[in-house]
Amino acid sequence: MTKPITITDVEQVLGEACHLGKKGAHAGATEVDQEDHLVKLMQKAATKLGFDPAQIHHVGGHAFPDVVIDGIGVGVEIKCTANHRNFNGNSVWGSTAASGLSRIYLMYWIRDDMEFGFKNYFECVTDVVATHYPRFRLYLDATDKDCVFGSGAEKVGTEKEIIFGADGIQSKKILQWMRDKAIASGTTPWWIPLNNSAPTGSVGLRSLSETGAKDIRLKNEILKKCYLMFPEIICEKSADKYRNLFAWAIGRYGVMLSRDTFSAGGQKQIKLESLGGVKVKVPAVVCKAKEALECDGALSLAEIHDELLAMAPKLGDSKSGSDWKTFLAAYRQRLARSSFLNEAYAKWSPVAGHAKAPRHKFIAAVVDCMLKKFERSILNQS
Repeated sequence: MTKPITITDVEQVLGEACHLGKKGAHAGATEVDQEDHLVKLMQKAATKLGFDPAQIHHVGGHAFPDVVIDGIGVGVEIKCTANHRNFNGNSVWGSTAASGLSRIYLMYWIRDDMEFGFKNYFECVTDVVATHYPRFRLYLDATDKDCVFGSGAEKVGTEKEIIFGADGIQSKKILQWMRDKAIASGTTPWWIPLNNSAPTGSVGLRSLSETGAKDIRLKNEILKKCYLMFPEIICEKSADKYRNLFAWAIGRYGVMLSRDTFSAGGQKQIKLESLGGVKVKVPAVVCKAKEALECDGALSLAEIHDELLAMAPKLGDSKSGSDWKTFLAAYRQRLARSSFLNEAYAKWSPVAGHAKAPRHKFIAAVVDCMLKKFERSILNQS
């Protein structure tokens, strides 16, 4: 007969899970499945101690924290590293944070040192850093002095006030604290306004969802431009392919974008009418681009061309912005070289009895599916 895990039992379960890891119960775990493996260690520990392992719920994905222990308001975030003790945590925005929690632990595994351990997550937060969005910075050996949370003028506030209040994570307070701290030290990060005016949205920037809540057509306009001006987000696998896009969105609209806006979702199935209605799987970004381009929202080719020129003056010799027909023809050619679409073709296996179409026809059909409705609409307006 198992007993339920209570809030006072959590540290015992985590301690036993770390003990099992140190004894070698981690054997066979790879970098890909290490998060799943640590969840299994927690469940094994619960079973060994007589608790109900089913109470340990692995949320996974982009959710924060990775694990919720059902019924007691406790979560566990999992971090696995090769050899370092500093790493980036979750987003300050808290958009994927679980509700109803009163405590979050950090369980970690440092592979090279065979070190397993757990700590209070927010006692490890020593800074907030801006990658493609502001994130907590964690240090396993942080002291009370290092931690950003606590009482006193140099702290942002206590965990209870800032993280576990009735309104969830107080991201604006955290970002305002960052802004004040930066201005006081004379080092202003690129995404914080240089003047001393009160911030709009979050320290001068709005998230895309905040923008959409106030003006859905503006949000649609921004997303359309994202896909049309930066086809690399559909075409390339480069780690820095979002750099120009994020800088443009901040400079032009004061909007902070996230990679998840474009990359989350894995694979989606679409129907290729020009190949007889065959159904194929493609990267979710293709469907996101199609949906964005078909939404209502103003779009000016002259404006797009001017903004591209501002970012890269060498485009001044290009004729791709002279009219929509020319622009879209060049855009189609760019998409035809997409590494994602070429991969999708390589993985495509037609159903029995159907021949596999040539690569160029497959890619053209996918691009048709993505652009056809938008293309027809925009050309009818010109």
